Amino acid sequence: MVSVEDIEIFKPRSEVYAYSARQCRVKLNRMALVAVHSWDINGAKAAGCVGAYVSAERPFASTMRDTGY
Repeated sequence: MVSVEDIEIFKPRSEVYAYSARQCRVKLNRMALVAVHSWDINGAKAAGCVGAYVSAERPFASTMRDTGY
C-alpha cells in the first residue's frame, strides 16, 4: 500500500504520483490511476501516468477535458 502520509503531500501534486511509481518500481508512463474523481485523473495524467475514469454514473467533469496530456 502506498500512502500520501509517507510523503506528507497530497494529490493531485505530481510528486505523489512519482513517489507511487518509485515505490512500485515502475515508470510513470507504465502506471495507471483508476478513480471516480476527474481531478485525480487529471493530476495523474499531468504527472505522466495513464488515467482511467470510472463513471459511477457521473460524467467526467467538462473542466478537466481536453487538457492536452
